[in-house]
Amino acid sequence: AREILETASVAGKGMEEPYMLQQVEGVGSTGYRSSWWTQFYCILWRSWLSVLKDPMLVKVRLLQTAMVATLIGSIYFGQVLDQDGVMNINGSLFLFLTNMTFQNVFAVINVFSAELPVFLREKRSRLYRVDTYFLGKTIAELPLFIAVPFVFTSITYPMIGL
Repeated sequence: AREILETASVAGKGMEEPYMLQQVEGVGSTGYRSSWWTQFYCILWRSWLSVLKDPMLVKVRLLQTAMVATLIGSIYFGQVLDQDGVMNINGSLFLFLTNMTFQNVFAVINVFSAELPVFLREKRSRLYRVDTYFLGKTIAELPLFIAVPFVFTSITYPMIGL
C-alpha cells in the first residue's frame, strides 16, 4: 500500500497518511493492544455480564417460546401415523425449524444493531478484532440459544406424538 501511495506521489505532498497505515504507539506487530485470547476473554466476560444483567429478557424469551410451542402443539395435537398424519408431522417440523431459526436470528440482529455504535468505536480504536467480538458474543449467548429450542421441542414433541 505504501508503494502505491509513493508511486502516486501522494505521500510526499504533505498530505496525512491514511488511517490504516499509521503506526499506533503501544501496539504490537498484529496492530492490536492485546493478544487474541485476551481480547476474546474480555469480550466473552463483558457479553456474559450483559446477558446476566437482563434476566427479564431471558424470562420473556422462554415464556414466548412456551406459548408458541403450546399453540403449535395444540394445532398438531395427537397425529396418527397414516398418510395425512405424516404430512401434518412434516409440516409441523418445518414450522419448528422456521420458528426457532427466526427467533434466534432476530435475537442476534437486535443485539448487534443495539451494540453497533460501541462496536464501531472500539474497533476503530483497535481494541479488538471482529472475530473475537463475534465469537465472544455468540458463546456468551449460547446457553440461551440451546435452552430455547430445548423448551420448544420438549413441549411440542409429546403433544404431537413424536
